[in-house]
Amino acid sequence: MHLISKNFPYFIIVLITFLVAVVFLLWSAKALFAEDELPVLDWHQITSEFPQGFRIEAKAKSKNNNITSIAIRLRIGQQTRGAYDYLETDVESGKIVNGEFFWRTDTGQRYIPPGTIIEYNFEVEDTAGNRIETEPQPFIYFDARFVDSDGKSR
Repeated sequence: MHLISKNFPYFIIVLITFLVAVVFLLWSAKALFAEDELPVLDWHQITSEFPQGFRIEAKAKSKNNNITSIAIRLRIGQQTRGAYDYLETDVESGKIVNGEFFWRTDTGQRYIPPGTIIEYNFEVEDTAGNRIETEPQPFIYFDARFVDSDGKSR
C-alpha cells in the first residue's frame, strides 16, 4: 500500500498528460477534416473589355455539399466604399459551379478610367452554410488598345 500511495501522484500526472494529448489530437483531426468540407475557389479570371467594362469568371467546387453562390467584392481605385455582387452561375447549385459577371463601365456614373487599380476578392458559399473568402487581390483596369501582346503599355 505504501508503494501505491508513493507513485499515485506520478500516475495521475501521466494520466492527465495522456488525456490532454488525446483531446488535442482529436480536436486537431476534427479541424483537419472540417477543412475538407469547405468550398474552394478553384479558378478565376478578370478580363478588361475597356471601355465597356470588365468580365469576371470563376469556378468553385466542394467535395461534400453543393455550391449555392459565388460573389465578388470590389473596391475601385481610392473609393472607401466597395461593391458586392453575385456571379451568374451555370447551374442553380452543384458540387462544381462556374460563374460569370460583367461589370459595365460605359456610362457616366460607372465610368472607370484606364489604369485604375481594382481590389477584389471572392466569397463562395455551399448548402451547409460553409463560406470561404479569398484574400484581396489587385486588378489593373487597362485599355487593351494601348497594351502590346506581351502585356506592356505602349
